[in-house]
Amino acid sequence: MRILKEFFSALSFFTVLPLPGKYFPPSLSFFPWVGLVIGGALYISHLLFSPFPPAIEALLLLWVSVWFTGGLHWEGLTDTFDAILSRKDKESSLKIMKDPSTGVMGVIALITFLSLKFLGFYTLITVSPLSLLSVPLLSRLGMILIVYTNTPARKEGLGYLFWKAKREVIYPLLSLIPLFLILKFKIFPVLAFTILFYYLIGKYFQKKWGGFTGDTLGMSIESGEIFLLFLLARIGKGW
Repeated sequence: MRILKEFFSALSFFTVLPLPGKYFPPSLSFFPWVGLVIGGALYISHLLFSPFPPAIEALLLLWVSVWFTGGLHWEGLTDTFDAILSRKDKESSLKIMKDPSTGVMGVIALITFLSLKFLGFYTLITVSPLSLLSVPLLSRLGMILIVYTNTPARKEGLGYLFWKAKREVIYPLLSLIPLFLILKFKIFPVLAFTILFYYLIGKYFQKKWGGFTGDTLGMSIESGEIFLLFLLARIGKGW
């Protein structure tokens, strides 16, 4: 069945799960469903680690989130911040992101964002741990928004392949169903803030470098998850 094979391709590409995958680039349509699987892994981990103090549990959840995705998006985050903080022109910035080595600014950004994500996990699990299911799903919906409302910065690389292969959005929209079950009426403000967050990120890179790259998409996922962890914790406490 083609749909199942495409889903497995996306899941094997964005996680460490050893599944058969032959479709490349993996279909954008299944990214939110991959996010739901990652969210499921986080929530199951929460159930396993809940006997520990919240700080220890948050650290373990951080390790799970990095390990389960193979650290793929963190590489994009470091490359993106190396380029942004270099303060160089478009072409030089794009070359920096293609460089396999990581600079000092990328390391600083990595430490900063890992620290923020730890705090985000710590905050959310004390308020609304079930929302862990929705964070990776929403972040990948946001990534789809960037791809569909902007253009790639260069005609090569993973970002360009995603943009070129974009198709129907029915499957991402279907992924909203579990969100309704998880967040209920809270889904509307969460979706509104998610759309605004990713719209602004997309337009920022559109203006700065003429579009997105695979690295900036990875950065948008990680930064978006941190934003969502704190947002859902705030909503869980009530406005």
